[in-house]
Amino acid sequence: MSSLPQILIIDDDIETVRILVELLRGRGFALRTALDGRDGHRKAVAGDPDVILLDVSMPEMDGHHVCRLLKNDPRTADIPVIFLTGRDGAPDKLEGFEAGGSDYVTKPFSADELTARIHVHLHVRRRLRSKAAPPDDAPPAPPSEFRSERLLSEVQSLLLADLAHPPPLVELARQVGTNERSLTELFRRRLGMPVFAWLREERWRKACELLLESDKDIAVIAVAVGYANPAAFATAFRERYGITPSAYRRSAGLIEPGPCREPPTHES
Repeated sequence: MSSLPQILIIDDDIETVRILVELLRGRGFALRTALDGRDGHRKAVAGDPDVILLDVSMPEMDGHHVCRLLKNDPRTADIPVIFLTGRDGAPDKLEGFEAGGSDYVTKPFSADELTARIHVHLHVRRRLRSKAAPPDDAPPAPPSEFRSERLLSEVQSLLLADLAHPPPLVELARQVGTNERSLTELFRRRLGMPVFAWLREERWRKACELLLESDKDIAVIAVAVGYANPAAFATAFRERYGITPSAYRRSAGLIEPGPCREPPTHES
């Protein structure tokens, strides 16, 4: 794993993400990207970035919602969030800080200023973490937390084993020894979304991964992520990303695979 500070960029505008990647590349950061709020939240929870650059105006889950989710989760509460947005009014900035943002940078921005702000928040986070480090004899996490983590992991493994053919929610819950309501609440609490919303995000993540990292035919990829009709897959992909699967495959690879916008409801 890279020893460089991890910066997660969350923005639904592909061109803005490209610009940020180009500006920050070579400045001593490891960069990750997410093209919508749900995927950004998932990557923040899974990857523990050191700083998050977060856009405000995004479909489905805007930046303020993402920030509140992160600040209410003990696993991500200490990650500095820098809002990076075109909104420059005082009420907009106040709303960002009330949502839990650590800083607010308006577009257009200077690469040098943004880099300096990132370094300030990296330094502050390191100091806070060193002061908050638990002693060696600190008690372990309660058993209920371990059970929840294990249950979540089991369900995710079952769904990832066959993205195209998931069992119904009631059957999924039965297989891991719980009920539908408890399983839904667990996913909402830990991941910010219900079970099958998370599955949709994973299907799109896998589709992007296969497009960029394999030479499989697009029709084969469509079937692998639950689309029996390749044309329907291509249409949904274009509506989600703004480009076709073929164009995405030809892209320079600056943008990390991840969902962007909600596709039309179509799952086999």
